[in-house]
Amino acid sequence: MSPSLIVKLKSELLKQPFQQTEISVKGQGLIASRDITEGSCVLCEAPLLFVPGVDFTASNIVKASMKLDRMALQVLFGLCSFLSPAQKMVYEEQLGLAFNDINPRRQRLLATFVVNQLGGRIYLKGSRINHSCTPNLEYAWNAKINRGTFYAIHEIKEGDELTISYICGANWTKDRRQDALKSWGFICSCPACQDTVESRVYEEVRAKRRSDLRYLIEQEDRGVAADWKQCEMICESIASSQKVQGTRTREVSRSYHNAAMYSWRLGKLHRVEHWIKTELRYEKICIGIRHPDYVHGRNILTKVQAAYQDQVTYAAATDARHLDDLAKHAKGLPQHQKQQATPQLKHKASEHMYDWRLDNPEKALWWANVDLEQERRLHHEEDHVAILRLAEAMEFFKQRLEKLNGELSGKGPYDDIVVWLEDRRLE
Repeated sequence: MSPSLIVKLKSELLKQPFQQTEISVKGQGLIASRDITEGSCVLCEAPLLFVPGVDFTASNIVKASMKLDRMALQVLFGLCSFLSPAQKMVYEEQLGLAFNDINPRRQRLLATFVVNQLGGRIYLKGSRINHSCTPNLEYAWNAKINRGTFYAIHEIKEGDELTISYICGANWTKDRRQDALKSWGFICSCPACQDTVESRVYEEVRAKRRSDLRYLIEQEDRGVAADWKQCEMICESIASSQKVQGTRTREVSRSYHNAAMYSWRLGKLHRVEHWIKTELRYEKICIGIRHPDYVHGRNILTKVQAAYQDQVTYAAATDARHLDDLAKHAKGLPQHQKQQATPQLKHKASEHMYDWRLDNPEKALWWANVDLEQERRLHHEEDHVAILRLAEAMEFFKQRLEKLNGELSGKGPYDDIVVWLEDRRLE
C-alpha cells in the first residue's frame, strides 16, 4: 500500500465519529468515539456488494460476488459469517437449498450475505452496526449518490454503541419483533424488549390504537363512511407513543404522513400542511436534506400550500356568488366586457366581474367534489338539498371545463399530492 493511501486512510479514520470494537455477547460493533449531535450523518458509505431485487437466491448472490475484485472479496470475507442452526433453517428455506450441499467457499459467501446485508447491500462499516429496537441511527439508501447513509436520530454520547433497527417494528409487539429477528440468529435485549410493567402497558396501548385504526379503515370497505378525523388522531397518538418509547426512526415520520393523508381525505389542508411539516422535520433528522425522499416531500409541501390557497379562494368565491348567479354571470361576462368603452373600464369591470371558479373549472370541480363527500358523510340521503346543489355545481364545472379545454383530461389538478400521500402510507 502506498504511503499516500495510508495517509488518506488515517485521515478518514480520524474524521469518523466512531470506532470498531468487540462488544460483549454481540461480537464486533461500532461505538461513538465522541459526542454526536442529532441529525448528524455518522456514516455515508458505498456498498461492497449489492444483490438487486427482493428475492435473494443463491445464484443471484454468487453472480453479484463475481463482479468483485480479489481485494474486495478479502474484505467481504472478513465480515461475520457465522450462522446459528436457526438461521440455517430459515435461510435454507428462503434460498431453496441445503447449506451442506454446496462447497465451503460458497457456504461462507452465502452466510456472509445473510448475516450482513441491509436491503441487499453489504457495507464494510455499516454492516458492523448491531441491532436495537430503540436505535440511535437510521439507515437509508440514497439512490441519488449511490450510498447508504446512517444518521443520528438523537444525541449520542461518547462510548455509546451505535445501533440501527433491522426491522420496521416500532408498532409491533415484543413477541413479533423477536420472531422477526430469528433470521439474524439473536434475541434482542434492548430497553423496548425488557419484560417490565411499563413495556407491557406500552404494548397494550399500541395494540389498541392499531386495532382501532384498522377497524376504522375497514369500515370504508364495508360501505360505511370511515371516521377520518378519528384516524388522524390515532396516527398522531401512535407517533407520540413511538417517540416516548425511543423509536424515533422514519416510522415516526410515516405516522405523521398517515395523519396528513387522513386530513387530506377530510379536505382539511391546513392540517395536511401541519402534518407534512412535522413529517419532514423527522425526515430531515433521519435521512438528511439531500435525500430524494426529503427533496420530493418539500416539493409536495409547496404544492399542498398552493392547493390550500386554491381551497380558500374557491370557498370565498362560493360564499360571494351562488351557482345560479355564477351560471348567469358566465353567460353575461363576455358581452359585459365588450360593452366597456376603454381599456381602463374593461380592467375595472373584469375585476368586479371576476370569479376564480370560471377560470379554474378543473380545480373548482375538485373542491366541489370534496364538499360533496363531506355532505354525504353528514347526510345519507342523496336527495338532500346540499348534496343536490353540489352535484349540480359539479355538472356546471364539468361543462365549463369542456368548453374551455374541449374535454376532461382524466388527471386531477392535485394528483401528485394524492399519489405521494397514498404511496408512502403505513396502514
